[in-house]
Amino acid sequence: MGLQAAAVRCRACQLQICKSRVQGPHAGLTEVKTDESHPGRETFFSCQACGITLINSTDLAKQGWRQAPTTPAVTQLHKQRAAAHA
Repeated sequence: MGLQAAAVRCRACQLQICKSRVQGPHAGLTEVKTDESHPGRETFFSCQACGITLINSTDLAKQGWRQAPTTPAVTQLHKQRAAAHA
């Protein structure tokens, strides 16, 4: 299970990961999915600026804000976006 490269995170997402679980998402994050299938609610957000997915969990055993694991297809998409902006 790999993580998306930190280099593709926008500044707002980098700061979001450092925030408390009770703090709301930054303006560029859009809610895409809520998972309540296990103890603690996890809400998935997609960033309009950098395209990464962040998760906010209410489960105290997990980190509040964190970056979602990625798949090879998502990694390739991020590389293409980075190349287009270079």
